[in-house]
Amino acid sequence: GEGEFATARESWQEYRENYPEFREYTAFLDTMYQAVSRIQPGEPAPDFSFADENGDAHRLEDFRGQYVLLDFWASWCPPCIEELPYMEELVETYSEHDLKIVSISIDDERADWESALERFPHNWLQLYAGEGFSLSLLNAYRAGGIPFYVLIDRNGDILRLNDIRPSFNFMEVFEDILFSEMDHTYVLH
Repeated sequence: GEGEFATARESWQEYRENYPEFREYTAFLDTMYQAVSRIQPGEPAPDFSFADENGDAHRLEDFRGQYVLLDFWASWCPPCIEELPYMEELVETYSEHDLKIVSISIDDERADWESALERFPHNWLQLYAGEGFSLSLLNAYRAGGIPFYVLIDRNGDILRLNDIRPSFNFMEVFEDILFSEMDHTYVLH
């Protein structure tokens, strides 16, 4: 769920200790726990390779040294479309601070994605993945819906997982990250 992972870890361990006879359910919980543990803050973000509107492939590794905000969306998703002006503002405000926004469309049909790109202004990277909610990258992040956001640090590790939104709290969260980075850099020098 949306709770602290440490709480989930405690519950998982307690269940395993108290109910070892329920092997099938314990195996399910073990699998779930392992999947969720791989996408916690501080863990490496799963890599990807998707093409932009010109057919050029992009991987997460291409953005090493920059912060990356992954935005999973689709042209049929009104809340996704409502976020577009806010993302445009993020690009204008934070591109000088090495923030790269990468939108990944899960539209089933590429033509729907291309049509949306023509209708809506965007000044950041748009990639097409397709596959809808079957997209393996979306499933790796355990996303249950869209828009879904992942903030990745300069080293390619997950910083925040779907608890940020451009229209809501992204600027505040990112300002804190930049301040912390600046303060840490100052202390080192």
